[in-house]
Amino acid sequence: MNLYIMRHGMAEPYHVRPDEERTLVVEGQNQVQSVAQRWQTGAPAVGAIIVSPYKRAQQTAVIVKNALGFSEALHTEPRITPEGDVQEVVQCLDQLSIENILVVSHMPLVGGLISYLTEGDYSSFGGLVPAQLVQLGGEQLGPGCMQIEHVLYPQ
Repeated sequence: MNLYIMRHGMAEPYHVRPDEERTLVVEGQNQVQSVAQRWQTGAPAVGAIIVSPYKRAQQTAVIVKNALGFSEALHTEPRITPEGDVQEVVQCLDQLSIENILVVSHMPLVGGLISYLTEGDYSSFGGLVPAQLVQLGGEQLGPGCMQIEHVLYPQ
């Protein structure tokens, strides 16, 4: 299975509006577009796009969805917010039984998710820059059961 984990693009500063409502800035939209365009050329078909309910993650997911020509609806998952519980997210994703999943969310959750799935802990990976995409591959979702296959950074 492949699990693609993407952090949303660059967003408005924290003081502009409540965190849940912050939107992508133009640079953030461009970051996401650059990653999505490069990713689409070699990516296997994605079976589901799971996205945080926060506005900037939703905007990021729409840009990627359009670039990939993904025709299914986005699946908004309230558990994949910045402070979401990594183990709950893994259980949620595992229940989907889908081969290739894209998750669009936030730090620190995305960093913790990658650490948990590759090393079995919550902090060894560090963080992702805005719009960074990390591909994990493995037979199953579980602590230390996956490995990093590919990483794309915005240009």
